[in-house]
Amino acid sequence: MANWQVWEPSYRQLTLANDGDELEQDFAINYDLGKTFPNYESFWRYHVAPATNRPVDVDHRSTSDPLIQRLMELHHSVLADLYIAMRALPAMRRGEYGYREQYFKDSLILLCPSSPLVKASRG
Repeated sequence: MANWQVWEPSYRQLTLANDGDELEQDFAINYDLGKTFPNYESFWRYHVAPATNRPVDVDHRSTSDPLIQRLMELHHSVLADLYIAMRALPAMRRGEYGYREQYFKDSLILLCPSSPLVKASRG
């Protein structure tokens, strides 16, 4: 990707609902990701997608900087944690706390994703 000005119009058209991976598409469609976290898609469109092989696949470009690849992994991890918490929220609102430790972990992830406790729970 030698010249961003040439490629930018193509990336501007990408959406998580159509061009994201399976998790991103599900979150965008079923939980209205764009409304809940409007900057997520914009960041993804201009910083994550260009470092992948889109539209062929969602793998990292072999030429992308390792720092960008790490940023992409963290970006996706935050999305995965939010997805889990969003899925748990309706049951919790109904008072269905189910497996206490999992809901505690989900709540912690949503409220304090960088806490040492959350990092320890991930192994």
